[in-house]
Amino acid sequence: MKHISNIFSALLLAILFVACSGQKEQSGKDGFNIVGVWQLVQEEWINGDVITEGFEHYKICYDDQTFLDLRCHPEDDDDFFCAVNGGQYFLQDSVYQQVGADWSGRLVNDTIMKVSYPDKTQTWKAYLGISATTMADLKEETQGIQYINEKGHPLVHFFSLAKKRAEAERKYYYAGAAVLILGILAAVGYALHSRRRRRHVERLLAQFKVERQWDTDEDKKQREANEMRFLQSDFYQQLRHKAETDKAMKQSDWDELEAHVAKLAPDFQQKLTALHQLSLQELRVCLLLKIHLSPAEIATLTCKTQSAITLTRSRLYKKVFNKKGSAKDWDDFIIHNL
Repeated sequence: MKHISNIFSALLLAILFVACSGQKEQSGKDGFNIVGVWQLVQEEWINGDVITEGFEHYKICYDDQTFLDLRCHPEDDDDFFCAVNGGQYFLQDSVYQQVGADWSGRLVNDTIMKVSYPDKTQTWKAYLGISATTMADLKEETQGIQYINEKGHPLVHFFSLAKKRAEAERKYYYAGAAVLILGILAAVGYALHSRRRRRHVERLLAQFKVERQWDTDEDKKQREANEMRFLQSDFYQQLRHKAETDKAMKQSDWDELEAHVAKLAPDFQQKLTALHQLSLQELRVCLLLKIHLSPAEIATLTCKTQSAITLTRSRLYKKVFNKKGSAKDWDDFIIHNL
């Protein structure tokens, strides 16, 4: 059981790690992350024109709340990306706004951003989920294209930032896969544990049955005589009187009851413990069942409701036999088999 508990603890820690990792990557009210590379894919003008192709316009948003606009400019047969402007932005709720500008961006989800101008609306798509292989292919396809800023320096961060996003996302997927594997291992471990326990209980029940078969007629008569003497004893009558007058049992009563049951059925508690690790409440219910008290009397003597006593009995049957059974099924087992 300790092994199963350790597996579930590891599973919980992995889930918390993934949740915290995912939270760290988020920004904005809706949890969408604006950091990364965005590509312009559509423009909708107020006059009704919609343009969906021919764009070579990118925006790099850094995690220090700065951005860089890049546009591809043809020069002879070669193209090069030029940093047309840069600036700072701030997030208010989930709205991306440039400091001192007349436009703002609304994050639709983690891959789409709408940028609104006075005369048009732009749709930007994030480079999200690009694998390292895809990035390598993209670099190969764009060999010869220059990436410079206004000072003529290479823009080394254009692809590296997208790759960084992709690597972070892969780590997230790996963590998710680890959680799934741990969950499967926990489920398998629990199933194996349940199977071993079921076989253990089956062996014990078979052993108890054989032991009962070994009883001679004289043994049975002696057991019945001992039970009859107990049912006529002052202690038993006192218990019945307590139940009739709504009085709970004291600790001294429980101690004396255990001693009487030990005489009636010497291995009773030992067999119960071997089948299932009982709580104190469960054990007391079983002791009272063994001396043929009714569920109503047991409820009074243990200061519980009758429905709680019924639930305890049916739950014990399910735990021991690994199948659904009634409270009466458990009573019959306690009285006739232990």
